[in-house]
Amino acid sequence: MPEKFTGAPAKYKQRFLECKSWGHSWKHHTDFHLIRNTKQEIIQFTRQTVCTNCKTERHDIFDRRMSLVSRAYHYPDGYQTTGDYVLGVATSRSEFVRRLLVKAGDTPPVELEKAVGE
Repeated sequence: MPEKFTGAPAKYKQRFLECKSWGHSWKHHTDFHLIRNTKQEIIQFTRQTVCTNCKTERHDIFDRRMSLVSRAYHYPDGYQTTGDYVLGVATSRSEFVRRLLVKAGDTPPVELEKAVGE
């Protein structure tokens, strides 16, 4: 079980914050793997993708018509959040933009400071 992040948004890793804010950058890690029945007929396809930014893994299973049957994610240590600061998309984006403004020498609007609980 991966270790979960329990700190304040300001201490969350930048690469994780970017993925939570704007989405993952998926790259196919494996080609399609074929699953056959006892008659050697193809019954499912599997594929693994990995985020090039945060290294989250996504495992997909498709049926013969290429409809998604199931999807599972495996997150790196510290990606998932728990405790007092569970980071949703809005909070993640607010912290992401707040950091950009601070780095550029600007003062973040009060609304951004309130959104991330600082």
